This record gives sequence, structure tokens and C-alpha cells, in this order.
Amino acid sequence: MLLNAIEREDAETRGVVLSNAAVVYAESADAESADAFFKEAVDLAVASDDRVAQATRLGNYGWFLLLVGRPRRAQTTLEQALVLSQELGLKLQTAVQTDNLGLVRDALGEYTAALELHEQAVQLTTDKGWQSLFRANAANSLISLGRYDDALALLDTMLVAARAQPHDDALVAGLIAQARARLAVGLHSIEPVIDEAIAVARKLDHRRLLAEALAERSRWQARQGQSDGALASWDEAQKLYLLLHMPQGKLSPDWL
Repeated sequence: MLLNAIEREDAETRGVVLSNAAVVYAESADAESADAFFKEAVDLAVASDDRVAQATRLGNYGWFLLLVGRPRRAQTTLEQALVLSQELGLKLQTAVQTDNLGLVRDALGEYTAALELHEQAVQLTTDKGWQSLFRANAANSLISLGRYDDALALLDTMLVAARAQPHDDALVAGLIAQARARLAVGLHSIEPVIDEAIAVARKLDHRRLLAEALAERSRWQARQGQSDGALASWDEAQKLYLLLHMPQGKLSPDWL
């Protein structure tokens, strides 16, 4: 609101505020505002020849495009961001954008390439929190490849690190992946993992992770023959997915 009272000629301030607001909108169910804010923030960075801001904002915009189900556009945007980040020596941006390109590959079903990018991202930063999140993403790629034992071993280590930081986003992502892997191999110690993931996601008010945790609970409940519970969990997850404009909200899960 205050931004509207600032002269548009103050491109630096406007770009920073729009960029930060876009990230918040992306996670809080206003995809239209997020898209518009990301675009304007990138344009302002280009106009002012602020290449560091351009690299960061392009990377964030690419992540958003992936979130709302546009992996090809996300890939193009992230690749542009990554080239800039590498040229400018932006180590953290390079790591995050590399990992997000791995998520694009996951979305496209190219799991071997995705795993390579997630593992590469881990090596590109010394930030323990980001490393934990990248390892959770790598574990999901391993699960998609059917390498369940490798995924579970990686998650055991990763979750210890996420709790030690603490890094709650990575913790929830790791717990969801752990539940997914355990369910795939027929283990029964899943309910406490999912309960913790949901509880932490609710505490964080992190709608995307909460939706993913609820979807995994629905899958588990269906496997246990708890039809009503599975339907209720998916109903809540679906509402969150649709709120966030994520494509998962339009799916009809096979387990139901």
C-alpha cells in the first residue's frame, strides 16, 4: 500500500518491494498478483541494469512458474537466471536455481537428470539449511526412480541435519519424502511421520507443504482401507492446491 505513494521513478525501491511481495503472494494464493509483480520486478531490474537483482528475480519467477504448473516456461526462465548468476559469481543463487531446474526435470519425468541437478546443487553451497532442502528433493527423485533404500538412507541423514539447524521447511519436505518412500516399500511406521509433517506445516502456515503432506496422508489412509479419512485428507489438500493455482488440484488420485 505504501508503495503506491512512492514515485515510480524510484525503480530500486519499487523493484525490491515488488519482488519480495511476489514471493509472499506466490505462497499465499494470489497467483495473478504474484505473476504481475514478478514480471514488473524483473523489468525494473533490466531497465536499471541491475544484473544481480535480475538474476535473483528471474530465478524466483522461474520457481513460481514451476509452482503453478508451467515447467517449460520455468525451465527457460531458470536457465536465463542461472547463466547470469554464474557470470556474476552468485553462489547461493546458482545453487538454488540449479536445484529448481532439478525440480523442473522432476515435473517432466526426467528423474535421472533431476537427481544429478539436485546433487550438484548440494555441492554448490555450504549453507546447511539449503543443503537439507536439496537433499530432500534428491530423495524424491530417487523414489521416482525406484531407488527406495537409497532414498531412505539419504533422508535419515538429511532429517538429522534439518532438525539440528533447525530448518523447518526442509524438515517438512524430508518427512513427506520419508513417508512416501516408506509407503512405497510397504513399511508401516508412516503415520507418526505424516502427523509431524502436517503439524509443522500448519505451524509454519506453509500451504504448499501442508497440501503435499495431506495428500500423502490420504494415500496412506487409502492403503489402510480408511476410505472416509482418505477422502477428507484429499479434500483439504485439493482445496489448498487449487487455492495456490497448482495443477495437482485438478487431479483425481488413483488411490481414491
